[in-house]
Amino acid sequence: MLSRVFRSKDYGFFELFEKHSSTAIEAARTLSELLSHLDQLPQLALRLEEYEHRCDTYTHMTIDLLHKCFVTPLDRDEIVRLISSLDDVVDGLHLVVKRMQLYEINEVPETMARFGEVLVQGVERIAEMVRLIPAMKDEERIRRLGEQIHELENQGDQLFIQGISQSLKKYQNDALMFVKFKDLYEILEMATDRVEDVSNIVEGIFLEHN
Repeated sequence: MLSRVFRSKDYGFFELFEKHSSTAIEAARTLSELLSHLDQLPQLALRLEEYEHRCDTYTHMTIDLLHKCFVTPLDRDEIVRLISSLDDVVDGLHLVVKRMQLYEINEVPETMARFGEVLVQGVERIAEMVRLIPAMKDEERIRRLGEQIHELENQGDQLFIQGISQSLKKYQNDALMFVKFKDLYEILEMATDRVEDVSNIVEGIFLEHN
């Protein structure tokens, strides 16, 4: 039903980028909320899955539009790379929740909860970068946002190291539980990398078209 509703509307490329990135913010906020309120895992997991499906629909609509348009506002490869990298971010957020359910995680360390906050900040910034693409102005703002995202990615690296170290100590006699938390931290760290990938793509678009 959701897909049919979306496909009944006539969106352009920039609008699809913005809708995808705005939905990504909601997905990141939902993950962060889940990491702070694990007792709400079932309902929040369903909400995040809905956001992931919605972003998949925006991605497919973008590719469909590419097939229909002879003239595009950006190079075709730029459009594909941008929408694909945005989708990778949401897929990463969704994967965290799926693994938590699979592993039957019943506690979330503070370090992992802080990861959620970093991801929200990063996704909010890439959404702002995406909103600046149509006007193709304010290169200085794009540069500052890129620097902030790079700093957030560094914070993610530090949280990853802290999380692995804490898990080693806590689960030194439970190898299986350590492996589960190690996997979760790796996925979270990968998600921050994907956020920076989007930032790099947008910065590249501005460099190419200015």
